[in-house]
Amino acid sequence: MPHRNASFFHLHLVSDSTGETLITVARAACAQYINAAPVEHVYPAVRTSKQLDRVLNEIEASPGMILYTLLDESLIERLEGKCRELSLPCLSVLGPVLGLFRSYLGAESTHKVGAQHILNAEYFKRIDALNYTMMHDDGQLADDLENADVILVGVSRTSKTPTSIYLANRGVKTANIPLVPGMPTPAALEAIRRPLVVGLFASPERIVQIRQNRLLGLNAHRDDDQYIDRQAVAEGNRLLAPAVRQARMASDRRDPALDRGDRCRDHVAARRPPPAGRGMTALWRAAQPLVLASRSASRRTMLAVAGLPIEVSVPDLDERAVEAAAGPLEPAKVAMLLAREKAKAIARDKPGRLVIGADQTLALGLRRFDKPPNAQAARAQLEALSDNTHQLHSAVAVVRDQEVLLDVVDTASLTMRPLSDTFLDAYFAAAGPAVLQSVGGYQLEKLGIHLFARIEGDHFTILGLPLLALIAFLRKAGCLVE
Repeated sequence: MPHRNASFFHLHLVSDSTGETLITVARAACAQYINAAPVEHVYPAVRTSKQLDRVLNEIEASPGMILYTLLDESLIERLEGKCRELSLPCLSVLGPVLGLFRSYLGAESTHKVGAQHILNAEYFKRIDALNYTMMHDDGQLADDLENADVILVGVSRTSKTPTSIYLANRGVKTANIPLVPGMPTPAALEAIRRPLVVGLFASPERIVQIRQNRLLGLNAHRDDDQYIDRQAVAEGNRLLAPAVRQARMASDRRDPALDRGDRCRDHVAARRPPPAGRGMTALWRAAQPLVLASRSASRRTMLAVAGLPIEVSVPDLDERAVEAAAGPLEPAKVAMLLAREKAKAIARDKPGRLVIGADQTLALGLRRFDKPPNAQAARAQLEALSDNTHQLHSAVAVVRDQEVLLDVVDTASLTMRPLSDTFLDAYFAAAGPAVLQSVGGYQLEKLGIHLFARIEGDHFTILGLPLLALIAFLRKAGCLVE
């Protein structure tokens, strides 16, 4: 048994359902011990003796604390017997709660596995809200705001997205609109009647501090950047009151503005639902989830929808320094290099884990594009790509203990139609600040589809991840059912 003062300890979570209850309780408890970090071993859907055999073998190989939510008495007896044999602490998380209910209600439980996971109207309402919220993040599809329950408005770094996801997970359709000096708010915001409009703000000093930390973490700090200019932030905050006031006049509602203050990241992020795809599916055979070394919401969504359990760990990697050290490379090779290095950076702290790194480059011939820093740069990129065919090179790498197990790059060719000034004006008005989120100034799965005349290549490659190649590797490695 590990010493109670050890920095790391093994924590085995054994469930006959998804394991989400165990994970939530265990992490809430672990958060109270700042000097202890668990190495989680999650075993979902343990319902037979054969499945429990594998669990017991792993507990013996990596002794530690065991928490479980099992209802089958024979499985509980075997698990607790093995723990007594190994002198390991073992606790039923639901046992004391069920005992209290039984005593108070004078009735026995149904012993139904996963009874809380039912496909009722509430479930489908929540899924509908999540779909709506993801499609209306950061000013997207602004013409459809009337169907929202809540609209959040505020400058960057006031926790609009995490608050939106939190609300959506509780069945509230939520859209969020960024306020950017020099860019108009969507006209639809001034005409809404039904949704509740909520303004989020924090002091300019607090927002600048958050943004500076973010830039430093990305090794992208610039003293002259408007992003961290206090006056520019204050100007953005000044846009909040007129925006909410105009929406209030349209809807005849007394909509609030909330000061996020010190809670603008930590307080709200703590209420996020578990990362998408973390729960194991019936197709997944490995003992632990994959680790995704990327902050990309698109890649996270692709993996989650494919039923691949993931943990997200964003690498602290200076990509420009990596490129400089490698010397001149073709765009496809740059994507491959960065995918490998991202995975390696995270794998150093994740011994024995499969870590996925991914990257994508956009090239017009030998000219490579980066994310545009402002709307003017985004428009210049689209003008250069207009009436031309460019390539998207998407790479994926899988690394375990610094060994590269997979590295694949796939290319898609996209031909833009000729883009008129009139169209570009309308496109930028509709897309808003989202044009700054992607290289080339477009997101193909959203309004960017209007830019193109022809697309050749794999759908997932275009979105930034050669998913078919990754799944084929995982199947061959025994992580997925054949």
